[in-house]
Amino acid sequence: MIEDHGQASDVLPAWYTGRMMTDRWLFGLYTNDGRVILIRKILAISDDGKWMDVELVDTETGEEYEKLLPGVISAIANDRPRASIQIANIVIALDLQTS
Repeated sequence: MIEDHGQASDVLPAWYTGRMMTDRWLFGLYTNDGRVILIRKILAISDDGKWMDVELVDTETGEEYEKLLPGVISAIANDRPRASIQIANIVIALDLQTS
């Protein structure tokens, strides 16, 4: 697994790789089935660029965004925030929060 954002950008050259690996923010990853995965940060990218480990948002934030974006994916419990995502299923990555 690649945890350095500079190296990750070599494997997965996208604007969000460096930003989402260095900032702890509120990001949305839209999947090819129309759902939104709410994350705080990308933790690592697999060496082959097919998977990423992320920190999901807490349950309270997930419940808040469920009203706006039905079917969002967030942590199942606040002490279980990690997930692995298959990158090929992500079609849009964006900020969901302003400064």
